Amino acid sequence: MKILYAVSEAVPYAKTGGLADVAGVLPKALAKLGHEVNLILPLYRKIKLEQYELQNILSYDIKLGNNSHKVTIWRGATPGSTLGTLFVDIPEFYDRDGLYQIKCVDYSDNFERYAAFSIAICELMPRMKFIPDIVHLQDWHTSLIAPLLRTKYRGKGMDVAKIILTIHNLSFQGIFPKAKFDLLGFPEQDFFGRGFEFWGDVNLLKSGIMNSDFITTVSPRYAEEIQSMEFGFGLEGVLHSRANRLVGILNGIDTEEWNPALDRDIIRNYKADDLRPKILCKSFLQDEVNLGVDLHAPILGFVGRLTDQKGFDLIAEIMTNLAKDGFQIVVLGTGDPKYHKMLEDLKERYPKNLSYSFTFDNHLAHVIYAGADMFLMPSKFEPCGLGQMISLAYGTIPIVRETGGLADTVIDADADKTNGNGFVFSEYTDSALYANLTRAKKAYADSERWKELMRRAVSLDFSWDKSAQKYLDLFSRALTL
Repeated sequence: MKILYAVSEAVPYAKTGGLADVAGVLPKALAKLGHEVNLILPLYRKIKLEQYELQNILSYDIKLGNNSHKVTIWRGATPGSTLGTLFVDIPEFYDRDGLYQIKCVDYSDNFERYAAFSIAICELMPRMKFIPDIVHLQDWHTSLIAPLLRTKYRGKGMDVAKIILTIHNLSFQGIFPKAKFDLLGFPEQDFFGRGFEFWGDVNLLKSGIMNSDFITTVSPRYAEEIQSMEFGFGLEGVLHSRANRLVGILNGIDTEEWNPALDRDIIRNYKADDLRPKILCKSFLQDEVNLGVDLHAPILGFVGRLTDQKGFDLIAEIMTNLAKDGFQIVVLGTGDPKYHKMLEDLKERYPKNLSYSFTFDNHLAHVIYAGADMFLMPSKFEPCGLGQMISLAYGTIPIVRETGGLADTVIDADADKTNGNGFVFSEYTDSALYANLTRAKKAYADSERWKELMRRAVSLDFSWDKSAQKYLDLFSRALTL
């Protein structure tokens, strides 16, 4: 099977969030199963040609509105693999410091940037003589490819390709003023006929949903949730109308990157049959973040965006109580300035109970996952979530809200004594989160029960093997349409 995987970011080249983590692993997993895969993304400034030994393979012009843009295609390869990596180079759009924003403000021409990316991909495939069986699109940034292939590129060798669109986070839809539609060269009737229209604006994700053969989300629970008003962000009706083509496939994690038995960033490696070194990882974390070594204090880790979506508004409400209860809290991430200020103020009051780092530090993330006792992820909504799966791999027990992929991966330890691997609450309130943490602390005090929870967690398999096969099964299903 020939697969084109189009995405706006991918590890190790460029990353702002979990989308990049998925794009960095799933194409490799598909290639490992014997399929010919080309991953394609923009050539951002941070991607250095010499670092990845990229080769210039093609140049051509594309049209966007009345303007022409020169496109250069660079290629890298994974030795001994059927995975290739392609980069779309349009300097006026991608030679910038940020991927989507500068100083937390979206680039004003993001529509043009990702429309050009989509058009460049449609023009590239026939030129490469690589006509894929499956075109796998990710989020709104590549959704435009679906209506382009259905209309302007029909009859150019692309008709055989089946289109799969994966929604990683429905809250980001690529909504732009109607005037932008004219840049695409579609006839006016396609504004409605191809699903672009959204309350008078252009919605690129909506058009992708309407023009794809299948739509996937990154967990089964999220596929159900986004058909409701609470989680649908205005697209619940469109998604419900395509429910027979909507499939939830749980993400996996990179088990080479996130593996306590192999991890080079942690002080001592460990695995399910010998968890004793985890206590050394705990003391190392406490020392690393200047909290003072206290092996009896339960450590709560948080790695992610400091935003309401991640439940940080709930965490903020109970932070003082957690410190008074003897928890140590380690926070890594950036986000809303009000939470930065709150943590700075709390640090002055509770210097031995709170540590924060307002950045992304991959080394420290590993140290937190290995050294914390519990992992905080009380999200308002969570399409899949990787943090809870990573924490489980390290025997760090997740504290989560029952939503999206969190509900698909974390089983409450009090509700299910045999299979429980974390602590789950439903009501989105700070009191519900605090009660959940109180339950977790009680379990933590029972050392034998906690050891069994850790063993159970580390023994779970969240590798991409099963998920990749589910994608392949869906691709095969699409090819029969």
